[in-house]
Amino acid sequence: MSSARRAAVLVLVLVLAAAVLYAASPADGSAADGAPSAAQQLAAKYAPIVMMRAQRDGLCDTSEEQYAPPTAVSVVLGNPRVRLLMHTSRGTRVITRAPTAADIAGQGADVYLDLPGSPLEPGCTYARDFAALRRAGRAPAVTYAHIAREPGHSGFALQYWFYYYFNQFNDLHESDWEGMQLAFRAHTPAQALGGGSPYEIVLFQHSGGEHADWDNHKVQRRGTHPVVFSAAGSHATFYSSALYLGNGQGGSGVGCDNTTAPLTTVTPRPILLPDAPVASGPFAWLSFTGRWGQREAGFNNGPTGPNTKTVWRDPFTWMDGTRSTSPKVPVASLVGPSVAGAFCGVVANVSSFLNLAAKTVPGAIGVALILFVLILVPASLTTWRPVELAPLRQARALGQLLLAAGRLYWRHGVILVLIALTSLLLIGTVDGIEWLIVRALGGSGSGVSFGDSGTAQGISTSAGIGRELATPIASAAVIAFVAISNGNRPRGLPPRGGPCSGDSGG
Repeated sequence: MSSARRAAVLVLVLVLAAAVLYAASPADGSAADGAPSAAQQLAAKYAPIVMMRAQRDGLCDTSEEQYAPPTAVSVVLGNPRVRLLMHTSRGTRVITRAPTAADIAGQGADVYLDLPGSPLEPGCTYARDFAALRRAGRAPAVTYAHIAREPGHSGFALQYWFYYYFNQFNDLHESDWEGMQLAFRAHTPAQALGGGSPYEIVLFQHSGGEHADWDNHKVQRRGTHPVVFSAAGSHATFYSSALYLGNGQGGSGVGCDNTTAPLTTVTPRPILLPDAPVASGPFAWLSFTGRWGQREAGFNNGPTGPNTKTVWRDPFTWMDGTRSTSPKVPVASLVGPSVAGAFCGVVANVSSFLNLAAKTVPGAIGVALILFVLILVPASLTTWRPVELAPLRQARALGQLLLAAGRLYWRHGVILVLIALTSLLLIGTVDGIEWLIVRALGGSGSGVSFGDSGTAQGISTSAGIGRELATPIASAAVIAFVAISNGNRPRGLPPRGGPCSGDSGG
């Protein structure tokens, strides 16, 4: 064999050896022997357990979670029903159908994914489509883990990103990104595995978040895994099961974030992302800065991906600006409809009107005019004056009834407030005893009640035995007070003026 041929053979052998070594090398940060890297082990160790509202009333019930579990971006990437569009000054242009990670890699702000359906009129379209993807095995329970660092800050943050197919809150948009973050003082994932627990946790809630110390009592854990609660439809992440007063993306308005029972447990599998966006490979979608949903006006626009968020770039600065608590909406009511049912119903109607306005301004104006007429006509036809409280029992028109009720509350507000406070004290005392009993029996006291459960506007509640006792007592107190105010004396009480009142004998 000539020297030239031997040299050519040697080069070929070296090329083949290099190709074999490259194919065997891990693309996801694993060790060369196939063992998971320290970052992967850390992501698995602290992977969250997500509690989501269970579907009990069918796919189309928006008070329950229609888009569980948080899943992989593969539900839209490679989906033949999804299009990749570009918005230009001349209109919208289709780039491709069934876009892949390579297709969206590096695409900018004028490019967006278009899922089948209309976000402003979602109906049950997105819920049915996602259910079909889930049945086909295309929607696995997944969370994307990311190691984030910030110049000038020691340690690192371990982020978990949740992707959802659709967002159904007071804003409506295709795709949704939420998640959580753990902060470590350790310099590397390997050091954190060696005993460095997180010192702080922050949960993503729309465009803001709520932080807590890792050892805070409100942080629920199963071993090393934090237990978090995803609000139905909005997917904002919370520390417990309750009804929260939430804000949509970018301040799109208030709404009710519902994490109440019934709940189902989801354990998403963590997938480790590269530390920085890449333009090729299976995670090329990280370099996409466009929209993950249909282009719409205002707050209904599709969201951008994790790599565009401040928390991705500046995890510690962003975390320092988050809240330490989230306001809750009272779920139970002492007498009459619950505050939650009334408040959340009004918010839902206002949100529907705003979404109608986003779609068609003339339609929104028409609805507003109809509502104005429906309010103005009855108000102009009823009688408002005169308003007399005595006698309390008398025939009144609707307007007189409303004004008389307001005057009664105003005149006797102190007594009525004292009745309410006494009832609340009774509820708190009895429920406290109930909690102690449940703890003594080995329960957690969370959502456990001896009373009946009830629902209002799709909001599941468990009022507890305290409410069951306080309701008749408070009702009786109010009835007795009104009767006395009307000049009627309950049986067993002497008439006004005492037992010696009336004409004196000779």
